[in-house]
Amino acid sequence: MSLLRPQGLTVRIGGKTLLHDASLSPRAGELLGVVGSNGAGKTTLLRTMAGLTRAAQGRVLLPGRGSLPTCRKARPCTGHCRGAR
Repeated sequence: MSLLRPQGLTVRIGGKTLLHDASLSPRAGELLGVVGSNGAGKTTLLRTMAGLTRAAQGRVLLPGRGSLPTCRKARPCTGHCRGAR
């Protein structure tokens, strides 16, 4: 059984491609880490999965709910709370 699952996510902001064709297929009970160098797209991937950044292509699937909504509509669904920087 798959959980929150990004499929083919591409994010473009200001003419730059920040994320290109990112997909994950996690299984129940599996623990994943997102690692990479600065600017690799880790935060962009997580923000897009949480519905806080709009993908130019692709979607994030949530079992039983279909595609996850984006931006402000997603906050009640994901329980996201942005921390202080």
